[in-house]
Amino acid sequence: MSGVVLAAGVPARLGVLTREVGDAASGARTALGTAGITVYAVLLIAGGNDVIAYGFGVSVNALTVVLRAALIVRPPAVFVLTRWLCLALQDRDRSRPLDGDETGRIDRSPDGGFSGHHRPVPAA
Repeated sequence: MSGVVLAAGVPARLGVLTREVGDAASGARTALGTAGITVYAVLLIAGGNDVIAYGFGVSVNALTVVLRAALIVRPPAVFVLTRWLCLALQDRDRSRPLDGDETGRIDRSPDGGFSGHHRPVPAA
């Protein structure tokens, strides 16, 4: 029953959630979430390292060392990558209303430079 009550509020909040993806604070939240999922995934794999080691024919100790290193290295790397992607999306969304949509047409000037063409963003 509570699932039905919670689902009733989802459409109203969905617009807010999709608008916040480009926010700087939302980028940090997204990056923290992906880092947390990475920690969970590494720990989940580490929980079955004996079966995985047997399946791939490697030493359990070697796989444990690799998973320990992955637990330390992967979450910060995923955090940095996700944060970078969120900031890149934010920059793209910020420049679209100013520059417009790219048309795909590129002209070459007589001095050898290139310039792309943009069309105005249609009014919503």
